[in-house]
Amino acid sequence: MDQQKTFEKYMRPAWRGFVTWWLLAVAVAALSAYLASTGKAPWWTLALALIPVLVIVVKRNMLEFAVKHDEVTLEEGLFSKKSVEIGMPQIRSIEIHQTVFQRLLGVGDIMIASSGTDAYEIKVTGIENPKDIREMIQGFQRGTAQVNSND
Repeated sequence: MDQQKTFEKYMRPAWRGFVTWWLLAVAVAALSAYLASTGKAPWWTLALALIPVLVIVVKRNMLEFAVKHDEVTLEEGLFSKKSVEIGMPQIRSIEIHQTVFQRLLGVGDIMIASSGTDAYEIKVTGIENPKDIREMIQGFQRGTAQVNSND
């Protein structure tokens, strides 16, 4: 079978896309360690730094974005799931948003709209290499996608 006809790539938001949460975890850990070393707080308060890390893990695992040879899908939710699929021929626009900080980290937000609506049905924040993903989708739309065996 042709590789393009069976292509599927599943993605989640990049770990480095949660940099503010990572910084919060480090700040909480540093503050807890300082307070514990001065005797103003017990050592177990260091566990409070795990709360932002838990938020990162939950937020990341709540979302799965997939690019397939014939459609793009987004599945959201932890306990209850919401799923959106847009066929390649129905994709009307793909928009990329990247702040300066996101560009430095190599992540960005991607929004995809279908021809059936004015709104973006698929919105993914903090995805790695969003421009490459847009080019891949557009390649599948044109039938000229070049997929690596590593993807």
